[in-house]
Amino acid sequence: MRHSFARLKSSLPCGLAKFLIAALAVAAGPVVSSVMAQGAPEGEAKILTAKDGWPIHITYYEAVDAGKETPIIVMFHGQKESRLVWKQTQLITLLHQDKFAIVTVDLRKHGESTAPETASAAARSDKVTKFDYIAMTEFDLDAVKKFLYDEHEGERLNIRKTGLIAADFSTVIAANWAAADWIQTPYDDAPTLNARTPRGQDVQAMLLLSPAENVSGLNVVKALPLLRGTGMASMLLYGGKNSTDKRAAVKIFTALGGERQDDETRRMYEREFQTNARGTALLRLQLGEPSPAKLGLAFFRKHLKELKGVNYDWRDRTSRLK
Repeated sequence: MRHSFARLKSSLPCGLAKFLIAALAVAAGPVVSSVMAQGAPEGEAKILTAKDGWPIHITYYEAVDAGKETPIIVMFHGQKESRLVWKQTQLITLLHQDKFAIVTVDLRKHGESTAPETASAAARSDKVTKFDYIAMTEFDLDAVKKFLYDEHEGERLNIRKTGLIAADFSTVIAANWAAADWIQTPYDDAPTLNARTPRGQDVQAMLLLSPAENVSGLNVVKALPLLRGTGMASMLLYGGKNSTDKRAAVKIFTALGGERQDDETRRMYEREFQTNARGTALLRLQLGEPSPAKLGLAFFRKHLKELKGVNYDWRDRTSRLK
């Protein structure tokens, strides 16, 4: 790796330091064996309705002993996959055991999220168009955000501690959604900015697996500069034997400001694995130690679960204007 981690260890809990320093400073080992999730959690299937009437299927894994400070992870599958792919990974098990709440999503035209009967012929086609990608960001994930809001108001999680995991094409969707979340201004329901009820700035950490630069009709060019200035944490994992994935990951990491970080306040991480595997497959393989799954757990512990202070504490998100 190109980065210095000399001062990182002193700023992290011992176990987390071992995970992050070993993973980010040492070259990845070869693929050892396939990993299937042991004791994968059982979630509750739900159907949300997007603004344009599309049924968006999710599975909700409520946190063990859920309380209002529970962090929430939203998982987006890769190309030609569905939300069921996450049950084949060790990461969902580790996160659930560590008392994270989790939502896995079937984006439209994937998994069970198929077009309603009233949709046009183009919408019912299996072909994913630029309009579908844009709708995923603007409609599908708006429905997910509303679901998280209801769970937040029910004091079962803290929407202010939202993390995202995305794979290949959906990394573009996730990055643009995170950017849209961060530009939401608070309700004008109090005389001072700090006292106003927030509507966004909730995505605090994002794990991108084999990140892509663009999909039809949507790219990360506008999203990345905005996210760079938010203080949001990002981790990029990719297979170095895939030249396209490596080039995109390095470019995105640089655009996020990862090259110019101080180790004491590091929020951006990248890790290259010596494999051709892409996207969610990185989590289904044993690639060195710590594994990608353990690395992801350590990342979300530090940059989501352990967030403290008035900016991250649970608060009622119902506007006083209502």
